[in-house]
Order: sequence, then structure tokens, then C-alpha cells
Amino acid sequence: MGQRLVRNQVLRGINLYHMRQFSQAIEAWHGALSQLRNADDKFITHGYLSQIYYEMGNFRYVFMLDHALSQIDIAEEHEDLKMTAEAYLSISLSNQRLACFHRAIFYARLCMKSARNDPELTGTAHLYMAVSFTALGFFNRALEMFNRGQKIAKNSKNSLLEIRISLGFGTLFTELGDFNKAVRFVRNALILIGMLYFDDVRTKYRSFALCHMATALRKLNKFKEASQLIEVITSLMPQNFAASHAFRPPLIMLKCYGRLKRIYALKDDAEQVTLFSAEFDKLIEEMDLKCNFCSKPIGCHQTDLQALPCSDLFHSRYLADPSSFQELLLFNVIARDLIIYILSMQVGFIMLMLCQIQRNPILFEVFLLATTLCFLYPLCKAMIIDSLTMPTPRI
Repeated sequence: MGQRLVRNQVLRGINLYHMRQFSQAIEAWHGALSQLRNADDKFITHGYLSQIYYEMGNFRYVFMLDHALSQIDIAEEHEDLKMTAEAYLSISLSNQRLACFHRAIFYARLCMKSARNDPELTGTAHLYMAVSFTALGFFNRALEMFNRGQKIAKNSKNSLLEIRISLGFGTLFTELGDFNKAVRFVRNALILIGMLYFDDVRTKYRSFALCHMATALRKLNKFKEASQLIEVITSLMPQNFAASHAFRPPLIMLKCYGRLKRIYALKDDAEQVTLFSAEFDKLIEEMDLKCNFCSKPIGCHQTDLQALPCSDLFHSRYLADPSSFQELLLFNVIARDLIIYILSMQVGFIMLMLCQIQRNPILFEVFLLATTLCFLYPLCKAMIIDSLTMPTPRI
């Protein structure tokens, strides 16, 4: 009888949570937690507390992590793989919100190992990894994780996960400066949001999607449309609901360096411009935020992007203008051939020295053959390049 009353207290906390009375819900769940005996009930209640602290945001992410760690203790005690995977997922999200992105990625991977047959958990783990990679500036890895998560969501027909991944794609391409692609992904999310059954969930994700859309439209200088969306968002969101976003230190630093560089350029302060340009370029290198064809930075200005099957990003203009793509490829071929030629000459020189030292006729013949190939290789390559028409790369 006593445990039934405790479970009723947990249900009362759920009702308070849906009424957005978070403080009372936390009090009810904490009171029930100390009296619960069943491990499953304790695990679920810790999950409720972790979720409510996540939605409250700010400094409460530490409390969220505490309850996620309590979940992993219960899961390991009972050796339940599904509970373990869910706990690792909660720990991953907690670390993501605390800006410990490397830990978030680590625990998401542990979740994937524990929940190989659960598409919802593995798909969500891919999403958390993608968000963390985006925050760290590893956009190629983020794109790869988003693509994998989207595939899992579609195969399992998980609309909610697909919505979250579409919004993640929108954030990724907004950071990369391809605002048109960001708008397309957010519109796809809005279509899926319209199919959700529960009003509170639909309103919540619609607010997130419209916020992403307004950001992209503002970047496209469509200020009127963006302001209209913001008015819709403020009418949808209750006063006590705060949408929290992950802290992205590398991206914020990159934007700050870029803006400081422009400010000091307007002031004609060459010394400061040089300083911040160096920091900007250094961060671009660290984040590998470059087009794989022209090596120019990505994400600094509005641009259209494409991705290769390996998730490497490049500017779309190389598809529209194959001649520029051909010039870049030829430059790379010539540079590679020059390196091969120099190395071959060095090998030939070493072999000549060995011939003189050992007076070996076989080595001398090999040296003559290698020297002949060194001179013939560039000539043959030039003839092939002249007759070659570079095809448009397949994407």
C-alpha cells in the first residue's frame, strides 16, 4: 500500500511538470525518490528529475548530471543494458549542456555500444554526437553523424528524432554560412512538426524551428519575414519557458576574431589587424573550416555548399563552373608530380653514389633506368593532361 502512494506521488509530479510548475514537481519527485524500493521506479524518477533540470537550464545542468550518474549506478547494479544505454545518453546530454563536448561524445559512443538493437537510442546518440561536433567546430564529423542519425530515424519511422536532426542540420548550415540550405532543413522539420499528435510537444518544437528559421532569414537580410516569425515565437512560448542552446566556444571565438579584424581595419590599425588575422587563420586551421578544393574559409560569408560522400565540404560553384574545378585539379596534379620528380632524382643520386662506391654494374643499370623514367614521366604526363577533359565530379 505504501509503495502505491509513493507511485501516486510520482504521477502527481508528472502532472505538475505538464502544468509547468517545475518547483512543485521537483519537490514531489525528490520526496518519492527517498521512499521508492523498486529499482525501475527509482531509475525512471531520476530520469524525470534529469529531464526537468535540463528544461530549466542554466546552473541546473549540474543537478541534471547528478541524477544521470545515479541512473548509471542503478543500471550497472542490475546489469541492464537498456538502462545502461539510457543512463549514458543522459550523461552525454548533461555534459553537452555543460560544454564538456568531448565527454558528451565519449558517453554517446558508450550508449551506442550498449544499445545496438535500439534505433531510438542509437539515433539519439548520433544526434548528440553531431551537436557536440558542431559545437567543437568539427563540421565534417557533425555532418556524418547527422546523416547517420537521419537514416536511422527514417528507417525506424521516428518522426520526433527526424525533427530534431533536421533542426540540427539547420544549425550546422547556419554556422557554415549556407543559409538557404538551413532554411530548407528547417522547413522540412516544420512539415514533420505539423504531423505530431501532442499539442505541447508540437508547440515546443515549432518554437525551436521558427527560431532557427528567423536566424537564417535574418542572415539572408530578410528582416521583415524574420521579425514576423519572432512575433509568432513569442506568442507560442509561455513566459516561464527558456530555450537553451549549447555553448560553442570555438565558433564564438572565430566570430569575435573576424569582427575585431574588421573593426580595426576600419580604424586603420594595421598592427591589431595583423594580430587578429593571425588568430582567425589559426582557428580556421584548427577547426579545418576550409573548402577542400580552394582552401578558402567556410562559414565566414553566405555561400552555397556541397558535400562529398566522405562528408568533406566544398563550394557549390565548382559544380556550376567545371573549368575552375579542372584548374584546381591540374594544379594539384602538377604539384604532386613535381614532388615525385624531386624524390625520384634524389633516389637516383643515392643509387649513383652506391654504384661509385660498390662498382656494381646491376645497380648502374637500375640507375640509368630510373633516370630515364624521371625524364620521361613529366613529358608523358603533360601529353595526357593536354588530351584530357576533366569530368564534373559526382556528388
